[in-house]
Amino acid sequence: MLSKLIDYFRPLFGSMDKSIVDPIGIQLEFDFLTRESLVSCLEKAGLNDQAQKISIAARETWQLHPSNLASEVGQTKLGGLPDLPKGMTWPIRPAMSAEEVSFWPDFQRDLITAPRPLSFVGQFDFGAIPPEVRDPLGFPSQGLLSLFYDVEFQGWGFNPAHRDGFRVLFFDDTDSLIPANRPSDDIKHFVDLPMTGLQKLMPFPASDETDIFDTLELDDHQAKLYRKVLWNMREVHEQNPSVLGPEHFLGGYPVPVQSGMEHSCAFVAAGLNVHEPIDETSNLVQQIMNAPNDWRLLLQVDTDHRTDMAWGDGGTLYLWIRNRDLVERKFDQAWLILQTT
Repeated sequence: MLSKLIDYFRPLFGSMDKSIVDPIGIQLEFDFLTRESLVSCLEKAGLNDQAQKISIAARETWQLHPSNLASEVGQTKLGGLPDLPKGMTWPIRPAMSAEEVSFWPDFQRDLITAPRPLSFVGQFDFGAIPPEVRDPLGFPSQGLLSLFYDVEFQGWGFNPAHRDGFRVLFFDDTDSLIPANRPSDDIKHFVDLPMTGLQKLMPFPASDETDIFDTLELDDHQAKLYRKVLWNMREVHEQNPSVLGPEHFLGGYPVPVQSGMEHSCAFVAAGLNVHEPIDETSNLVQQIMNAPNDWRLLLQVDTDHRTDMAWGDGGTLYLWIRNRDLVERKFDQAWLILQTT
């Protein structure tokens, strides 16, 4: 079966060296990817001059997997009930205007327009991430990050008005947290799934919309080679039963369903709706495009049927934050984007 897959995909790689094309030849390097093995893969693909620079640009990530341990207060998990300070009010999405929900069917508008409790997506313990992963990412040494989202409306994050459709909480002191009570039975609740993590090195995604991709100054041929290397790594990843499943992780680079998101975050933060035509000649847009983009991925939460989570049509939630807000622990300034097929 594996040989048939290799024969099927081989034409897509043209005349590339077989050691790069063949998943068997790259298996050990990718399953335990280090900066050194990444350099080796890139050099085999003909990217000798760019290999070191690409390796340096790779980021550590903390990939989440289900844990066999029972759910405990302050533990990383998806779904279930959040741990909140005693007496804290469950996050609420305020009422929405008729204009915001004009495209919804009449029978759903009352549900959407009324104030609603946000659904709890998950909580993430920074203290459980080892320093060799946590420190390069700029994460705090302790504290709990919690994400809530408007599952009924499922804002895509292209409009500044979508700010009300999610909430990010950060608790530096986790000793005072207790399990919260459900605010309502008629909002979407997800299955409780405790999670643990695994360190992983992620090469940057080959998206023309990412600033870091432009800084590598790859020509068209080199960019094509790099995309093929990433695509082949993806195939190896998906053939390994130990890594199959939804892709949830903290830090690193996103696995985009569509395209890069850094510029979208910058535009929305400046008050622009990226779903509408943008005047690229305006001073504001030029200022955004010419300034260094300091948005980075904080969290990715995939569609996961084990928890009954479905974002659009098999999509993914991406939580982004500016470097300066991460340094100052202003997690409430993060921005959420939904991408789906």
